Amino acid sequence: MSIFFSVELKPEAREHLYVQLYKAIRKLIESGEILANEKLPPIRTYASALNVNNITIINAYKLLEKHELVYKKVGSGTYVRIENNSESIVVDQRYKESQLPNQTNHTIGINLATTTPSDYLFPVENFKSVLNEVLDRDKGGAFGYQDSRGYSALRQALCLHVLKENGIETNEDSIQILSGAQQGLDVVSKALINYGDTVIVEAPTYTGAIATFKSRGARILELPLEADGPNLIKLREYIYQYRPKLLYVMPILQNPTGVVYSKEKREELIAICNKHQLMVLEDDYCSDLAFSSQHVKPLKAIDTDDLVIYIKSFSKAVMPGLRLGFMLTPERLKQQVIMAKQSTDITTSGLTQRAFERFITHGYYETQKNMMHDTFKNRYQVASEAIKKYLAPHCEVMCFEGGFNFWLKLRKFSSSKTLYEQLKIRGVLITSGDAFYASKVESPYFRITIAGVEADELTFGIKMIGKVLDEMNTETTDQFKPIL
Repeated sequence: MSIFFSVELKPEAREHLYVQLYKAIRKLIESGEILANEKLPPIRTYASALNVNNITIINAYKLLEKHELVYKKVGSGTYVRIENNSESIVVDQRYKESQLPNQTNHTIGINLATTTPSDYLFPVENFKSVLNEVLDRDKGGAFGYQDSRGYSALRQALCLHVLKENGIETNEDSIQILSGAQQGLDVVSKALINYGDTVIVEAPTYTGAIATFKSRGARILELPLEADGPNLIKLREYIYQYRPKLLYVMPILQNPTGVVYSKEKREELIAICNKHQLMVLEDDYCSDLAFSSQHVKPLKAIDTDDLVIYIKSFSKAVMPGLRLGFMLTPERLKQQVIMAKQSTDITTSGLTQRAFERFITHGYYETQKNMMHDTFKNRYQVASEAIKKYLAPHCEVMCFEGGFNFWLKLRKFSSSKTLYEQLKIRGVLITSGDAFYASKVESPYFRITIAGVEADELTFGIKMIGKVLDEMNTETTDQFKPIL
């Protein structure tokens, strides 16, 4: 209960002490630092610790109960109410709206929010060819159940053609085939996370990960992200104070920011985790789309203590509808992961696995990856120029050479929600920054994604963002003009 005693009250403030205490505890609950069913301190103990009278604590607890944040057990005390997941639903709905524009009440002309690539880029003919090859070769056997770990030939191909080029030496026994990267997050959570465990995530981060960890009843701590990677001073503080179970990171072209961890921070992060035996879940979001000539290797390539769980999906470089990915599982977690996978969907589609093994072996994967790389490099350059031309007066932008995303910060506004709403009315969709945080925050950031938009639409969409920001700035200025 030490987190409760960190609350600081200000007797000199105009606001009543019990209101200050109510707000402080509410913030702890909503940020996830206090979990559902966690007991609040006894009234006398808490009053003594905060140097206030018992009535202050009683009134604060009553206010929390009035707002349905806590409940009482007769003869036992006051407890945090079971989370109704309303916050998670809000975050997930914003993200769903960005991915599926038909979820909105407006016609979306330019979707600068979706991370799904343009469908004409998908390798239809090559995949049709390998599907036919598998059906001719394996007949009905292609439709049978596979080993829960995945099709052996595919796991061997991944070792030879995908992992080796990333500096990861492994064998097929360490590979678990997945029905997409999101399933990997779910499987790891089932295998590793128990109710009340602490998970550290980057801030901001992928909202699907936030929802997964919350669904397991985890306490989520947000690790501030800097231009060269996470704040490692804060990471050490979290480790000493909370003894976390897992650290979730995207070290290469992080979503949503595009940050690439520096060599120094990557090595220091691994050293910290080795020292404290902290498991790391590395999500390789889209390293195939890095534009820099200097290849950055995953954390798994420097994982000396077998603490890194490495997840990679093929949805961005090949086709999202494949629902195919894989995970490198540390020896200590293999059995738990296999059991969690079996309880999720038994096995990933055998036909898809067999076809993708052929796709890799014939060199189609490499060809597709190179084509996607060149396509998005061109779009990235177009978007960069448009941002410089139309958004520079209004925004700070983090530019990293690769991936789909631009992460922009409004100079004059503390929240991007108004911008999001105004653009949606005009048929342009972005993602507001608050969707990428586990806690309730007002964020001046927003994300532009180039995955599903052609070069000319990119320029038009970014120009529209600049126009709306011009209008918003004018309205703000007019509000403060003197009457005389």
